[in-house]
Amino acid sequence: MILICLVIGVLGFAGLNVFGKTLFHKLLMCLFAVVFIVSGIFVVLNDHNEFGMEKTVEKKQIDLVSSGDKEMLPILLYQPLGDGAEKVYLYRTSDSEELKKTGTDQVTNQVVQSKDDASLTQETTYWVYESNFYQLLFGIADNDHKYANQSNTFSLPDTWQVLSADEAKALGEYMNANKEELSKKAAAYVQEKLAALLTTSPTLSEKEQQEAVQAFTAEFQQQAIKEFLDTLHK
Repeated sequence: MILICLVIGVLGFAGLNVFGKTLFHKLLMCLFAVVFIVSGIFVVLNDHNEFGMEKTVEKKQIDLVSSGDKEMLPILLYQPLGDGAEKVYLYRTSDSEELKKTGTDQVTNQVVQSKDDASLTQETTYWVYESNFYQLLFGIADNDHKYANQSNTFSLPDTWQVLSADEAKALGEYMNANKEELSKKAAAYVQEKLAALLTTSPTLSEKEQQEAVQAFTAEFQQQAIKEFLDTLHK
């Protein structure tokens, strides 16, 4: 409707400016000019300042699986942009094999530790019309539910690693090249830890021992990754 008012204002002003002779015509021409100017101002305000609109937030939580190989410790990948201050995160959901990535247009990302399973909480803010009146007025612009910004919070257990794409690639190459040696070291580490645990807790059930072995294996992998990354960045 606002664009219709804008067009009517232009045509009315132009027509009367050419053909208007009487005082009434001149007053009417001024009225059309006011309609045109006011309509133009409202169009600009709606386009640049979201006049007549309000924000609404849509929130969803997504379960995550590792961005890397299933054989490795679970990881979340990111790709640094520019000087590295901004990052695009590459994540994989439980229902997709394809890596998805966070956006760069008005997007903030953060990674926090959690005791729960890995997940992504995504809060997306949109501009929507405050009322049907404003939608009728500006709806022709087709900007209802206009994107404003997005916040992504990755909640990861302490067993997860957050690595850049280059770090993950180098890590994969290192682990493949040293697979046999790392397996021996891991077995020795787990055996030593398990023996120490059984010394203090000799009545552990077989299930508890298996859980301990899994925990010690993950612990060794985390230490191995940390040592590799420290060496990589020297």
